[in-house]
Amino acid sequence: MEARDKGSGPPPNKYLKEKGVFLVDEYASIGAKIRELGEQEERLEKELGLKKEAAVECARREGITSITSSGHVLKIMEGTSLAFPPSGQEEREELERFIRKAGLWEETSIINLSRPGELLENEDLNPIWASTAARAEAPLPAIPGSGRCRRISMWS
Repeated sequence: MEARDKGSGPPPNKYLKEKGVFLVDEYASIGAKIRELGEQEERLEKELGLKKEAAVECARREGITSITSSGHVLKIMEGTSLAFPPSGQEEREELERFIRKAGLWEETSIINLSRPGELLENEDLNPIWASTAARAEAPLPAIPGSGRCRRISMWS
């Protein structure tokens, strides 16, 4: 085995020599722990929301903008902010038309990072790329920062 210089990349994967059954069991176990933590996070978020609501009401009642404990300060600032409809709703389409008409589309839109890959890899959606890739035998176009990643799905 070749010696590795310190700082010359990530450490080797210590699980590469493990048996498949072990890997699947460990994968499922860690996945279950992550789901459990997600459920715990949901419960804690609900509890935090209730405490936040109570703290806001306490501040209103007392006419204060911060509540201090022995080691923490909770600042209460009330106000309003703009809320926009999620994509897929008719109101969202109206909002997007308004933004385009106002000339603000370039300043307010962002790229959906999964969409370029879908368009480039689907021959029906992008026949120009498909013919170019076939001639060049290239898996991806030269897009700065592009690459491939593996996705693994597992159900238990």
